[in-house]
This record gives sequence, structure tokens and C-alpha cells, in this order.
Amino acid sequence: MAKLIPGDIDVFLVSALFSTYINEALEVITLIRQKKERATIIAGGSGAMFHADEFFDAGTDFIIQGEGEIAVVRLLDELEKAPPG
Repeated sequence: MAKLIPGDIDVFLVSALFSTYINEALEVITLIRQKKERATIIAGGSGAMFHADEFFDAGTDFIIQGEGEIAVVRLLDELEKAPPG
């Protein structure tokens, strides 16, 4: 699966709509973090909300609560304004 992580991507969005998907989502987050240490990882879905500690431990930077379409755009706008590093 690590071969599927593009080298030119800086932000990854991972969804765990249900708790039954958290293991797969955590595996993906761990692989992203191993390959792209400085990437920003944003997670969403009820699986991420109810298992937030596990998601943050795996390398998630942000968890979006509720409908993410607007929140993700706003978060990305703020991240773009932030100084590097």
C-alpha cells in the first residue's frame, strides 16, 4: 500500500465513517506518516471522532467533526496562511 502514497502530496484526508473502519483508517494514517513525516493528515467521520486518541496517536493532525465539506476548506485556507514549519 505504501507504493500508492504519492510523493508530491502534502495533505491527506482520511475518512472513517463508522467504527468498523477504524483499523483500516489507522493503517493508512500510519503508512502515510511513515512515508511523509511532514504531511498534514486530516481525519473525519464518526470512527475518527469516537476513537480520536487512537487517530492522533497514529499521526493524525486534525479531526473534523460533523459535515466536513466546509470545515476542510476553511482548515486548508488557514493552513495555507500559516508560516512554514
